[in-house]
Amino acid sequence: MSLISPVFDQENFKWTEAHGRHLLNRAGFGVPNSRAQELAKLKPADAVAVMVDYDRIPDNMATPSWLPKEVDFGQMRQMTQGLTEDERRQLRQMKDKEFRDAVSKLQVWWIDRMCHSQRPLEEKMTLFWHGHFACSAEKVKEPGANYKLNQILRTNATGNFRKLVTDVGKSPAMLRYLDNMQNTKEHPNENWARELMELFTLGIGHYSEDDIKNSARAFTGWSQRNGEFFYNVRRHDEGQKTFLGQTGNFDGYKVIEIIMQQPACADFICRKLWTFFAYENPEPEIVTALADTFRKGNYELKPVLRQMFSSRAFYSDKAMFSQVKSPAQLVVNLIVQLDAQIGERPPIAQLAMRAMGQSLFYPPNVKGWDGGKAWINTNTLLVRCNFANYLVSGVVPEFSGPGAGALKALQRQGQRRGGEMAMMDQEDGEMAMMAGPRRRQMEMMDEGTGETSRGPAGQDSGPSDVTGRTFARALGEHRANNLETRQMAQAPFHARDFFAQYHGMTAPEMVDELAMYFVGFPLDPKQRSKLINVLAQGTPPGQPVPVMKMAEEDLRATVQLLLSTGDYQVC
Repeated sequence: MSLISPVFDQENFKWTEAHGRHLLNRAGFGVPNSRAQELAKLKPADAVAVMVDYDRIPDNMATPSWLPKEVDFGQMRQMTQGLTEDERRQLRQMKDKEFRDAVSKLQVWWIDRMCHSQRPLEEKMTLFWHGHFACSAEKVKEPGANYKLNQILRTNATGNFRKLVTDVGKSPAMLRYLDNMQNTKEHPNENWARELMELFTLGIGHYSEDDIKNSARAFTGWSQRNGEFFYNVRRHDEGQKTFLGQTGNFDGYKVIEIIMQQPACADFICRKLWTFFAYENPEPEIVTALADTFRKGNYELKPVLRQMFSSRAFYSDKAMFSQVKSPAQLVVNLIVQLDAQIGERPPIAQLAMRAMGQSLFYPPNVKGWDGGKAWINTNTLLVRCNFANYLVSGVVPEFSGPGAGALKALQRQGQRRGGEMAMMDQEDGEMAMMAGPRRRQMEMMDEGTGETSRGPAGQDSGPSDVTGRTFARALGEHRANNLETRQMAQAPFHARDFFAQYHGMTAPEMVDELAMYFVGFPLDPKQRSKLINVLAQGTPPGQPVPVMKMAEEDLRATVQLLLSTGDYQVC
């Protein structure tokens, strides 16, 4: 039986809550847990349909009404007329700060959508396309332009790929980011034409330098005016062009049509989709089958997603519990599972994501994020624990108090241990990920490999400038004037309220419930034993733990310890 054939057709396949959670983790962000339980109660095909056919569900999220008005170059010239050079600089700095603040607010808005949207696949696909059609607010500073591109990705998230490519190419943000506004018949600019084929549709090796040159000529005249697409016919090259073996007076629309005729296009996109949603290095038969569906469906995305989320390989041991959570997924999991309230100021969640290597609206370069195992290194692993620790206890490694000592030890230790990482032990401060029988082993990546990636103009962009220490200091400055007891009281997570649901349970029962709630599968016996000891607090075996009488810091420590496990870093 083929790897891509429907798993639901197998006689011995039983649809369980674990499968529902896997679908929710990959086709969404894994939250809330109750949704996985709802999916498990449905027929498998119906569960997939609930995720894929989300347009039948009303969009329950508000659109931003606070974006500052976009200012074009002409308006800026008028605003600066008669001003001194110092006054012009101050005006530019004021606008830049206004734009940065608005983008930061957009980040909170999008995180909130990921946390609470009733259409999780819509947001997961928007995140996928955000990394695929990477465009950074570092260069395109106008928040309105970034929001419009984000909406294009969302509107076309599971629609027609041809339309998505066209709409992205016409978006003011991408026109600026890849310099197509400077692409004229007198001076062709090849940035968009090159990345369109190399990164967005075909992949390296399926076009020539002449194809790039002629594609750039076809896209001359694609520009923007007042924040909207504008076709400047006077800048368009009307000459004959030869592109991917075809010759004619092509424009940008025709170039995209010709690209869609290339077999490599469907292969390229389907391989990337599978890597994002299932696992790396998909078998050739998977890519071939998905690509065939893609081409036969005229590049409609839903049939491909439905086939992928129904396949044997998607629910195989190779796929389940094998994917490192992206910073976005980790932050969403923590916020929702801990019922934490994250405000806009100070921008703690945004700082955390940036330090973990994924700042929304700021992909590192035109290639987007590498993802997968690249999310984990000695620096980002520390940040993941610091952020979880902050949400649970309100303290960071620089502070004294419950939970800080173990994280200080983690900060000292953060080193390679044979490619595996075990649970953080509060006695020795070691941290690693256990590879149990149902989990995939993950190799910790060394920090600072020295590798760089090409930016939109062929420049190198180095690693993130926000380290674990920087993040810890940022949290420390935020809490520096608070006493430890006030920090505990103001922590986003309210442990006693959370543990009330487990009243009357024994320590082993409670740990098993916590494991299923936070990670979705039983913990390694050694990890489980440590958590039981933290909760038991001398309670006789078989007796209920008096959780309502336990110290708040002990309840918090239990959750901190669980969130520090390697199991929590995967889904």
